[in-house]
Amino acid sequence: MRRVEQRATGQFLKVEGPSCVVVSIPGWMVDPLVCAEMSIGRPQVDLAALSDLTRLVTQAAGLIVEELDDDRR
Repeated sequence: MRRVEQRATGQFLKVEGPSCVVVSIPGWMVDPLVCAEMSIGRPQVDLAALSDLTRLVTQAAGLIVEELDDDRR
């Protein structure tokens, strides 16, 4: 964890992931009391949403690569 921020909408943690990218996550996501109350139900996946997500991530990755290439020139 890199930093804790208190916002009007609650506590957020800045966390460094395995690829060294820092992301912001809501504090409740790591609260053991909140997690203990959750139950795992039947998985529900929308194929169209997954396809949209794949497109979005692929496009974002392409933009990042382009920015890195521009910075190296």
